[in-house]
Amino acid sequence: MSCEQPSPDQCISRLSCRPRHILNGMISISEAAKPSAIKRDASSSSIGLLDILPVEFSLSHLSRVSLQGNEVVRSLPAYRSLMEHAPHALAALGRTRLISLHSANALYGTLLSEQCISCGEYGAFLFLPTCERCCYECLCRNQSLWVIPTTLARKCFDLTLSQLKRLPIMRSVPGSYFVGHTISRQRQLKLTSVKAAKELGIMIHGSTENMAETLTARRSGGMTEKEYHTFRWLQDAPLHPPGQDLSRLPTEGNRYRFKQLAPTVVSDLVPPGCDAFRIFLGMQRRARSHAGFLDHITHCHGARENWIVD
Repeated sequence: MSCEQPSPDQCISRLSCRPRHILNGMISISEAAKPSAIKRDASSSSIGLLDILPVEFSLSHLSRVSLQGNEVVRSLPAYRSLMEHAPHALAALGRTRLISLHSANALYGTLLSEQCISCGEYGAFLFLPTCERCCYECLCRNQSLWVIPTTLARKCFDLTLSQLKRLPIMRSVPGSYFVGHTISRQRQLKLTSVKAAKELGIMIHGSTENMAETLTARRSGGMTEKEYHTFRWLQDAPLHPPGQDLSRLPTEGNRYRFKQLAPTVVSDLVPPGCDAFRIFLGMQRRARSHAGFLDHITHCHGARENWIVD
């Protein structure tokens, strides 16, 4: 009797998952963005000087200028695609007050892209401050993709209040989030990206080394050891994409022994000098596109164990 080959959708349904502990660490918008339901004649509502400008500026600013401006926004291919395929992303940008920072082309380009801005693998998430795709592993391990309260950014990068105003600021969305542990925030916080704060710090202080020296000098002024080492780690944020899976970086940590896997399987998957636990954890948390997942399960040891795939 011949064994019927499972369909691609059956393979994905059986072998994939959407881990709640990962999704619960992200901003969740229950109500997606919707076009305005107001129907009025925009023919006599001019957008003034903007009539002669290209449409490469913020959707938020243009849509608020006038009814005609709102009609221009709604006629853009980028806007229509975003409303159709990523309305929750638009809603999140609106709730965090970041939508005014991103042009129509930037949003549209992100919608069409797939790569994580940090490692180049599939990026399932949207990093709101820069409107770039990223993956969960890089969100965890690359501090450039972290956001911190503006009060912390000021202390870490030795910025004045007036200098702080030069940073792009987002508002947090109240709720409960899982970030290794569950935290709950009922009030909005002003946040900025670590990368943007570091770039401004370098511009003001001259170099990363100068910032580190200033931090060391401030260490004796009542700064706790925890604060000092946190600030040093944030100041070490990479300004350029590492360009590789951060779970596969060489480490001096102990190699975790996976008794349930044959040594040959572990040696095939874990490069020399890397930590097996970090790599397998990274593989477990790696999101993939539809096509990428189907390709992955054809040579995945775990998939073969759960369902033989020819």
